[in-house]
Amino acid sequence: MGLLAFAYAIPGLIGHAPWKPEDAIGVGIVHQMIEAGHWWMPHLAGQPYFDDGPFFYWIGALLAKLFVPMLDFDDAARLAAAMCVLSTWFFLRDAGRELYGRAAAD
Repeated sequence: MGLLAFAYAIPGLIGHAPWKPEDAIGVGIVHQMIEAGHWWMPHLAGQPYFDDGPFFYWIGALLAKLFVPMLDFDDAARLAAAMCVLSTWFFLRDAGRELYGRAAAD
């Protein structure tokens, strides 16, 4: 089951340039965090970005720092989306186990 979830979350995140505006915004904010040190308040093109909180971008920045030697910067930053999807599924599964028992949740 975990392999199926991983296979669902990863394709489409790696191997292409940012093509949607949200991709470019996210990669730009992560780049500003790493290069300019704007960790507490997300910045985009040097200006504060108030539309979102910093948590998702922190995850993207940490993953970018870890995986840039193996992946392009935008691909590494986009892994935050897969990590959040997979962690959501994991916590939903744990909640199902708690509420309905192990067999029903699996």
